Amino acid sequence: MMQRMEFTISHNDCPACISTEKFPEVKLYILQSTTHGNGKAEALQHSFFSGSAEGESFLGFWKGDGRVTDYGSIHRTPESALFHVSLHSGSGWVTDAIIESGGYFLESVLVQDGVERWRVLVEDRNKAELFSRLEALGAPRLEKVGNIDYGHFLAPLSPINSPNLTEKQWKVLNHSFRRGYFKDPREADSRELASELGISQSTFLEHLRKAQLKLYRSILEGGDEHSARGR
Repeated sequence: MMQRMEFTISHNDCPACISTEKFPEVKLYILQSTTHGNGKAEALQHSFFSGSAEGESFLGFWKGDGRVTDYGSIHRTPESALFHVSLHSGSGWVTDAIIESGGYFLESVLVQDGVERWRVLVEDRNKAELFSRLEALGAPRLEKVGNIDYGHFLAPLSPINSPNLTEKQWKVLNHSFRRGYFKDPREADSRELASELGISQSTFLEHLRKAQLKLYRSILEGGDEHSARGR
């Protein structure tokens, strides 16, 4: 039987935990991530802070941390930042522990004061295996476990999940992200990407502009309660 499980963990060697422990007033949401083996991962993250000075210090930590191999800013305001990172960890990732235990992510991961909060689906028979894997990564604590509320699970959890992008807008935005358009320096320009997608440069830029506008609006109007796949 699949169950809904909530747990917290202070994850060893994790920049997300370390950065929010160093800046306890900051809220960090891991919106989405992918692991690549050998301790490597990529993540899309959204942070909230009290002002520009705290934000600069917090983001400065991410840019300078030795575990972060690449940092790219997507959107910035005085109180928040949407950014993506490539990083590595010698201890491994919570993501892998969940997937290797047959689990699934439900929502984004809130990280605050050095602690990650996870909500996942996992088979009842695999709960012990999952916690054994988590204990190898840090200090986990089970907060809640129970049957699935399918109505809640299937409903849109946040505007971040459904910013109302058209198929073409999503295709352009996704291709741009994967090809390094948002990295600094850029790994591909708009002319290259437009050619790869078989459209004109002006059409590419128009789709990208509209997609970004919808994405920013869905995030900023949604406040600090976000939901998506976590790391």
